[in-house]
Amino acid sequence: MRGTCAGSFSAATRLATTATSPIAVGDFTGDKHANLLDQQVNGEVQLLLGSGSATFGAATSTGTFPASLQFIGVGDFDKQCAAGVVARSTTGALSLYEGAGARARKNATAPIDLGQTLTPSAFPRLLAGGHLSGDLTADLVSIDSAGTMWRYSGNGVRTLSTGTRIGGGWSALTVAQ
Repeated sequence: MRGTCAGSFSAATRLATTATSPIAVGDFTGDKHANLLDQQVNGEVQLLLGSGSATFGAATSTGTFPASLQFIGVGDFDKQCAAGVVARSTTGALSLYEGAGARARKNATAPIDLGQTLTPSAFPRLLAGGHLSGDLTADLVSIDSAGTMWRYSGNGVRTLSTGTRIGGGWSALTVAQ
């Protein structure tokens, strides 16, 4: 469904691509086209390059992600004009699997520690990708178990700031995972 730039979406269009378990959409190559990351049953993650015309090219392997990871979101955390994928381990450690920029592809098995640990029990909801602090670096938002919302600002060098409280009362919210 294409965005209309007016706060809504157009009708859904079926893509000519079959994916096993899509985990993220973003410009992982820096070419200004949305790409698709698809995880295979064996854990291998494949990158399907977007063409800019609602089609994807052939899949290319980018490595294997551990099955225990929870994928949080996509964003440019290092100002390299290519999105990366944020994931959380079972211990709550946040890692960045970088996009490559300049149309290259980096190996998915080399995560970067984002410097924050947000355990699933204390922080059941995490979202990543937006530029909330206005510095053109992706930020992360969490909602803790008490319903308080926190912002962790990206700093452009692949780490996140300590949390800043940005709201409360979110305990009744249900977010689809």
